[in-house]
Amino acid sequence: MLGWLMPAGADRRLVACAGYAMQIAGSIALMLAAGTHVPLLLAGVMLFGLGFGNATSLPPLIAQVEFAAQDVQRAAALVVAIAQGGYAIAPAFFGVIREFTVASSTGIAAGSAPAVFATAAVVQCLAVIAFLAGRRGVSHP
Repeated sequence: MLGWLMPAGADRRLVACAGYAMQIAGSIALMLAAGTHVPLLLAGVMLFGLGFGNATSLPPLIAQVEFAAQDVQRAAALVVAIAQGGYAIAPAFFGVIREFTVASSTGIAAGSAPAVFATAAVVQCLAVIAFLAGRRGVSHP
């Protein structure tokens, strides 16, 4: 959605950060919902989902403005391939976190996985930091 609404001359890294901010807000809402608060669960799913689409579409758009024309296709393909690899392994990674944290905790509602959502928020914060760090020295139209 952000990529679609993005103005032509926008700083694409900042737009990507906004997408990740939505995912961070979604992760926090899901964590606070504790598996039982339906309005927070719905808000978390919506916010996370809106941000996720931008996580897959904006990095190639960033490559489009930051790489030479002859390198854009290769850079965009590598970005998408690396992202898909991360998305493929993430469920196993989060499953391990959930298994070890829920199994050792007591009083956690079924369907609640606070450590998973906290880890997701931390990873998303790291993505924002990486996007912002990449802005140094980059000129934007």
